[in-house]
Amino acid sequence: MEVFDIKGMLSKDTVSTESTSHTLIGYEDCKFYRFSVRAENICGFSQFSPVKVISTAIPPGKMDVVQTSIAGCSVKVMWKMPYNCGAPIEKYIVEVKKSDGIFGKVDMCGKNPERLECEIDMQTL
Repeated sequence: MEVFDIKGMLSKDTVSTESTSHTLIGYEDCKFYRFSVRAENICGFSQFSPVKVISTAIPPGKMDVVQTSIAGCSVKVMWKMPYNCGAPIEKYIVEVKKSDGIFGKVDMCGKNPERLECEIDMQTL
């Protein structure tokens, strides 16, 4: 197996294994790598597999300060997208601390990762 960075430079030494899988460690976060595999036997080498490009993504960064505005019995909650290292945000989880002191998820918010705001009807909590 040969591992290249996205620019085509050999990133790691060629790895030899007798198994059909191998765990690679020591790669940098937020980078793209290209992988290609070929087999070898007594007669020589196969052609390389098609190149597979992967990203070494990490969890999203810390959320910035949330902003709120009040309109009647509703509260509008707004936030900025955190650093995501190129890995798309799948959803946001919005929680409200209720009068009993327990946090609960707000089901209508955060399901669309493109939407960076949510309106909560406080009477439904």
